Amino acid sequence: MEQRPDLGAESVQRYGHPYYTLYRAYLHRLLAEEVLAAQPGAVPR
Repeated sequence: MEQRPDLGAESVQRYGHPYYTLYRAYLHRLLAEEVLAAQPGAVPR
């Protein structure tokens, strides 16, 4: 079993924010939805 290091405390200490991982497609969808809410038609579907 692979163990990943706990980057939470180190990330907060180094960057001031916790470390998160996110599925890229979810991030793209979220960003596109926010852009479309601000400017409809800005992102082709």
